[in-house]
Formats: sequence, structure tokens, C-alpha cells
Amino acid sequence: MNESLQSNDGMMGKKHKSGRYSISRLLNRSAIIRKVQRKFLGEKNKAGKRPTEREVSDDDECTRVDESTQRPLPCPCDTNGSNGTSIESAILPSSPTRVVVHSTDVWLEQIDGKDVSKSWRSLASELSLNPKIAAQFRLSRRTHLGEDTFVLEFALPTSDQKAGVPPGKHVIVSATIDGKKLSRTYTPISSGFEKGCLELLVTALRPNKLYPGGGKMTQYLENLKIGDHVDFQGPVGDFEYVSNGKFLLDGMQKIANHFNMIATGVRISSCIQIITHILDDRSDRTTISLVYVVAKEEDILMRTRLERWAREEEDKFKLHYVLTEKWPGGWTHSTGKLRKAIFAAHFAEPDEGVYNLLCAPQPTLEERCIPALMNLGHAPDRQFSL
Repeated sequence: MNESLQSNDGMMGKKHKSGRYSISRLLNRSAIIRKVQRKFLGEKNKAGKRPTEREVSDDDECTRVDESTQRPLPCPCDTNGSNGTSIESAILPSSPTRVVVHSTDVWLEQIDGKDVSKSWRSLASELSLNPKIAAQFRLSRRTHLGEDTFVLEFALPTSDQKAGVPPGKHVIVSATIDGKKLSRTYTPISSGFEKGCLELLVTALRPNKLYPGGGKMTQYLENLKIGDHVDFQGPVGDFEYVSNGKFLLDGMQKIANHFNMIATGVRISSCIQIITHILDDRSDRTTISLVYVVAKEEDILMRTRLERWAREEEDKFKLHYVLTEKWPGGWTHSTGKLRKAIFAAHFAEPDEGVYNLLCAPQPTLEERCIPALMNLGHAPDRQFSL
């Protein structure tokens, strides 16, 4: 029996010996990058040139077809954690500098070589989230940013609590929809240490030809009423930004002086959280170059905030847009397909302290981002995906 089974929404889940499915495929996409990098290097060495890029439309992430089978690719906006998904089986990162062990009784941290033990109950008075135990947050506000995109603000159990989501980490949102328990990962756009609330940026995926039911979770969140409660767990994920260029990746500490960031559509939320943390810390001298890809100008999310940062933090933050489908006359940013020349013009050149953070669907990673970055000389261990 094949141990990899496909869920209703097309997301692959790996089956554990216990018969449960790990959500680690929802959380860790590093393997995708390493696979594409190995393929790229192998074909380049064998043929003496880089592999030919298949045309990929970046204007609609949710309607892609596998050319070899003519079957729809998994929807990147609505990955499924159902079919017996076990939150307990999620792989949580560890590190020589920050080791966290979760249980109902003890929270053990080793920071700078010093062990500090706390009662879980005393810690719970400070932080609202737990990676293994769901907490219910109440929807307190909805702000529409466009026809299908909105920000949901959830109130924490008490106004003094913090969600406790470090920059780069995600939360798991769970709900029972059509009789099935579904789980999705989202990156908050609010600071994980802001008191009293947690904000999510969501784009509702409407029913379409390839996905007749649309995005089950995104439509569920869209239909929530003020005062409704939603189950949250976390934080989860392999990347965690600490401060002053220091971050954890797969549990190992690394140091950057510059981040090249690529984001498509609603995936900008993963970048927003990290950028906010860096720019709000006046002592953090880490610099950022962001290339943000959308179909048309009205699809740019969080535009006011991004452009304010570009004006007020011009020494630390550079912003460049790419419109792939439609653009107005006089548009001064890039247009058309995402390509190597855009990275060459707007990203920092390869260097020991330069890391590339990729927030894009798998086809864009495989066909656009990774080959271009490899051709420009960015080492495989300087590229990672959220």
C-alpha cells in the first residue's frame, strides 16, 4: 500500500505507523526547494545549461493544470489537513540555542545555556496558544480589503494575553465543515506579542471550474459572524526570526544581514509579520528587498503599509511590484512573467549574509524562483520557503 495518500483538496499527507497523517507537509516546504535544486543542478551539469522553463501564469495561483496529465494541481490556497490529521504528530523544531518541550505540566527553555522551567499553567496566563491543545478565539472585527479579501481580528481569552506567535511561525485553524474536521495553516499579520488580539489576512477562494467547491476553510472564515469562536493551535513552522538578523531554520541558528523576499497574492502575510518585527526594532539593522507578485494593481494587499515602509524606511526596506496580467499606463514597476531579470535588478546579490525567503505556490517556486536564483548564484542553503 502506498504510504502517501491524497486528500480531498489534493494535499499530500504522509502516513505514520500509527495510521495518522502528519501535518508536517502543511508546515515544511523545505523539501520542495531541495528537490528542485537537486534537479536543477543535475540537469545543468548533465546538459551544460539550465533546464527550459515551462510557462507558468502567476496571475491565478489556483487554476493550474499539470501538462503531462491535464489534471488540476493541488490548490495552494486551501490545503487540507483532514482524513485523520493528528496535530500531535506535527514536527516541532528544536535548536542548540532554544529547546522547547511542550507538555501539560512543564515548559522547558534553554536560552544562552541557562535552563528555565515554568509551570504550564503560569505560562498559559501569558500566552494564549498551545501547539497541541486548541484554544478558542472570538471574532471581534472584520475589515474588507477587496471583493474576496479581508482581515479577521480575533480577541484572545483575556486582554492581557498574547498569542505568542514568533515572526515566521504559523497558526493552525481548525473547524468542522460538512461533517469533516479540517485544519489549515495561516500566518498572522499582527505581532505575535501584541496583547489581546490576533489578525489573519484571508482571501476567499470561490467555486470555479477546477475547484467546484472552492476553498472550504476560506469560505467558512468569510461567513463567520462577529462573536463566533474558532479553534486555534500553534505556533508551528520551521522558520523563526529572533532579532538582529538571527533566525532559526529547522532548529539551527543562522545570521542574515539581508533578506530577499518574494511573495505572491495573499502569501504576503508571511512576509508582513517578519518585516514588521524587523522595522519596528530600531536596533535591528537587517535590510530587506521585497518583490510582490499579483495579477493586477487592485490585487495588491496591504499596499498602504508596504508603501509607507518603503518611504519611511528606505534604508532598510525596498519594495518592487510585478503585475502579471493587467497594468495601467505609466506603471513604473515590472509587468509580465516573473523572471530572472527582476531578481537581478531588485534583489541583493549572493553573499554569505544574504538569504532568500520564498512565499509562493509550488509551481512558481519550481518554474520561476529557484531556477532564477540558482542561475544568479544564490546557494541552495540560502533559499527557503514558508
